[in-house]
Amino acid sequence: MLDLFNQHNIFEFIKFFILYFTEISLLFFCVSFLVFIVSEKFSQKLKKHLISTKISSFIKAFLVGAITPFCSCSTIPLLNGFLKSGVSLGVSSVFLLSSPLVNPVILTLLFMSFGFKFSIIYFTVIFISSLAFGLLLSKADQNLFLKDDFLKPKFSPNNP
Repeated sequence: MLDLFNQHNIFEFIKFFILYFTEISLLFFCVSFLVFIVSEKFSQKLKKHLISTKISSFIKAFLVGAITPFCSCSTIPLLNGFLKSGVSLGVSSVFLLSSPLVNPVILTLLFMSFGFKFSIIYFTVIFISSLAFGLLLSKADQNLFLKDDFLKPKFSPNNP
């Protein structure tokens, strides 16, 4: 009979949990800290390129999302920074969609597994879908999707 709850299995589970919890927590904090530094250093430059609602801003947001080969540890803080600095919801959503779906690791794995043609088709479908969704969202009222207090910085002269 299989004994799942013996002392050895419980000890191995606790050891496994502590090890991976520590690794993932450290990775999350380190990546979040790096993203904070990068967003503070480059936020004005990114804002300048992404603030308009021209199609070029949507394409730039897609490319910024495509070159961030991280998980939500970097995507969510950057998205938060974009929205708080005045980048439109449509442009920000293009970044949000492209970040996990298109990055150098995914494209390399697709190329190695399925070939060049499939990789190009995948990239094109994600590119067109992200842009279409972003353009559609840019036509809608941003206040329908985001709370007003989310868009305001936490500490400002008008918001103590």
